Amino acid sequence: MRKLKRVGAVAAAVLATALVTSAPGAQATAPWKPSGPALTINEMSRDWSIWSVSASRDGKHIAALGAIDGNNPVIRVWQTDDMSKPPQQFGSRNMRFVSLRWLSNSRIFVQANQPVSLGANSNWYGKAAIVNIQNGQFMEVGNEDASSTRDEDRVLAFTIASTLPKEEDYVLVRAQRFSGSEMARLNIVTGRMDRTARAGDRETLGWVDSDGNVRTKTEIKTVSGEFRVVTSYRDVGG
Repeated sequence: MRKLKRVGAVAAAVLATALVTSAPGAQATAPWKPSGPALTINEMSRDWSIWSVSASRDGKHIAALGAIDGNNPVIRVWQTDDMSKPPQQFGSRNMRFVSLRWLSNSRIFVQANQPVSLGANSNWYGKAAIVNIQNGQFMEVGNEDASSTRDEDRVLAFTIASTLPKEEDYVLVRAQRFSGSEMARLNIVTGRMDRTARAGDRETLGWVDSDGNVRTKTEIKTVSGEFRVVTSYRDVGG
């Protein structure tokens, strides 16, 4: 972390020097030079030591993503009644975790990237999974097997649109695809997903109320030869 802070300090100093020397009437000064050696690409591209820190709803656990040199980041879970105990640790060889969020007191939603080899079309795919901290099992989130969802293009990312506070075992998930976004109810125990709404190519589904109803959407429209962003509001059932 000290090395990263030093890089930030270097950038700030360079910017400050540029602003001073470019100001009207300012006298030219000698260019600033760093006192230490330049950081390597590996050092600058390393994961943070810890990030995406989050507490469970009952406050009994804290989860975070942690870096391991040479491996994908892992999930670490501490018990708040005794933080001196080593944390539980969950990892994946295939998925690279990027963020996490508690869904209940025992289940964590994890966003991840996963490399997929498809010849010339090989790429990183957006993935998501639910980890049960009681047994350490991962359940991958995906709607390609559900009869009520489409699978003609790949998912770019899954995000939680609403935790549905009135329902214990369900959350509302937003699946972002190339052709638009869609909402689906996700059973966090069984993994079943059922689509509830779908947006078009130029639409984005927005605010969701506590009952899981999508109430707003944003759309790009052409008006008199200009592109305009229009946000629409919908009453429940309207």
